[in-house]
Amino acid sequence: FTHFDEERLIEPSGRRVLSIAGTIRDVTQAHAARDALKEKEERRSAALRAGKFGVFDYDPRTRIFKWDSRLYRLWGVPEGEPVTCETFEAGVHPEDVAAVRAAVAKSLQPNQSHHFECEYRVVNRSNGEVRSVFADGDVSYDADGERCRIVGIVQDITERKTIENELRKSE
Repeated sequence: FTHFDEERLIEPSGRRVLSIAGTIRDVTQAHAARDALKEKEERRSAALRAGKFGVFDYDPRTRIFKWDSRLYRLWGVPEGEPVTCETFEAGVHPEDVAAVRAAVAKSLQPNQSHHFECEYRVVNRSNGEVRSVFADGDVSYDADGERCRIVGIVQDITERKTIENELRKSE
């Protein structure tokens, strides 16, 4: 403990402080855990960027999506705008909507794998650019066994699809 100067323990009114109580808490582990979590998040973010992955979280009960910034950009939707099924489907290429709906419906069936997987095209709302994507996610259930969300990734595979098409044409 630090030595206290007795003159500093006298209040301006002349009353003397008789005791000081306090606690000391070692926060080393809490700081280490915070730093480890920050590092883990930085690694995850770097991997998502490198793989051109966007992250989605869909609630089939409310029909509301949560997107990360990559998906907002891919769909050409202003970041922060609420994303409904209508918003999502408006960005899916019209020729691919039926396949996406079928993949979602299949993943939500009780006797299926509870895994969502689908390749489709996205039409950017702000600039009309068409991109090919691969979506992959899993269905989660709440404590009552009700399906409550599909969480997954959407990967921009446009470059790969372009190369595949060029190879097919050259054969």
